[in-house]
Amino acid sequence: TNASTANAITAIDDFRNHMATKFGVTLSRCLMDRDSTFVSPQFTRHLESVYINPDFGGAEDHWELGSIESLWRRWACFIISARKAAGLDETFWGFASEMFEELHNALPHAGNPESMSPLAVLGQSPPDLKYLRAPFCPAYVLDHNTTSLQERARVGIMVGYPKHTRNGVWRVYFPDTK
Repeated sequence: TNASTANAITAIDDFRNHMATKFGVTLSRCLMDRDSTFVSPQFTRHLESVYINPDFGGAEDHWELGSIESLWRRWACFIISARKAAGLDETFWGFASEMFEELHNALPHAGNPESMSPLAVLGQSPPDLKYLRAPFCPAYVLDHNTTSLQERARVGIMVGYPKHTRNGVWRVYFPDTK
């Protein structure tokens, strides 16, 4: 449909810009399956206009997508188990998904050259892993507006790592304030 093609064009442009600005990588080839959205003339023309060679040599059936299917399974298991362990409802899936992305990209993978992390493969310096925390763990945030006899920290739930900040800064959710 035209709406799904427009969404695909927006998504590929966002991805292309993200890879260029964050990693300095220029996309020149995109491997895709034969979904009707991707093989549409409008989408193909757009890819060619931004100098991306559309390669429709991807898998034709879902069982041929072994590595991506495995990643999706790990992603789903991570999200469900992280939420359940913390006793949080489905509304926290977005936070869990972002944490999975952060962990997946920061940790080394045996499938990469020299078991490097995906970020290191893209040319970034090896990530500093000391700031990583268990998903949805308790987080203590200093409250500067306290007197000497009051508690000096509020307890919240660490829900992720904000983008574009230094390592060691976390997003914290306080259930009492929602």
